[in-house]
Amino acid sequence: MSATCSTRSTPAWASPPSYRGRIFNRFTQVDESETHKYGGAGMGLAIAKLLCAEMGGEIDVDSEPGAGSRFRFTLPLATPEAGDAG
Repeated sequence: MSATCSTRSTPAWASPPSYRGRIFNRFTQVDESETHKYGGAGMGLAIAKLLCAEMGGEIDVDSEPGAGSRFRFTLPLATPEAGDAG
């Protein structure tokens, strides 16, 4: 059994297709110019990926320029053992 959660960004942010394979890498940003518009260090998605992996899950993104992005993660759920009070 697993649980999946997702969130959608506004059309203001969408990663180009070339970023899909590396968007969860540390210090990676879509806007890599020195004056990038959105700020941040490029660690948030890398941390999210590590947390999901540590819990046996995964995280992914679907993104389309002009339409925004949808991030989702799936985590396994433990099933109660017979006799567990819960």
